[in-house]
Amino acid sequence: MYLTEILSQISQYLWYLLQKWLNMLIISITNPTIVWITIPIYLTWFVTEYFQEKQETSLGNAATNGVITSYVSLDWIRQMVSGNISFSIIKLLLAILLMLYGLYVTYISIKRRPVAKILGRVKYVAYFQIMLTVLIYSEYTGIELNLDSIMAIFLGFPFIWIATKLADKYLPDIITR
Repeated sequence: MYLTEILSQISQYLWYLLQKWLNMLIISITNPTIVWITIPIYLTWFVTEYFQEKQETSLGNAATNGVITSYVSLDWIRQMVSGNISFSIIKLLLAILLMLYGLYVTYISIKRRPVAKILGRVKYVAYFQIMLTVLIYSEYTGIELNLDSIMAIFLGFPFIWIATKLADKYLPDIITR
């Protein structure tokens, strides 16, 4: 009986996180305040994934993705400092962490380290930029930046990874001359 209760609670929590993730995904494309931030990221993601990173990420793409990631997080900091979104130490630390990640990806791309092709994939950086934007703009989206939200982002990532892998596999290749 005890094991079934534990499994029931775990499954309920996972269902809650999945619902939270789906809500965050929907908000990222419907919220009028953040759509001006997230739609360009989505468009860049889809175009880059299809036209440039379908097979693999080049070091140049990884460097560019790192720069864009740093810029998005710098804009979050700018919005906090200017008072357009609420300031919190957690939001600031998250923005700084993402900025450092972007700078690191750019640096290792310039240094021609092979791991840059993994860490700088557009599917990774764009997904986290979009989902974290929903949290950074919490007063407009209604989604609090807390551990459950972060867990939901990580829980949802495999679904995005699988979807992009399937799209890469089944969408026709671009013919170049």
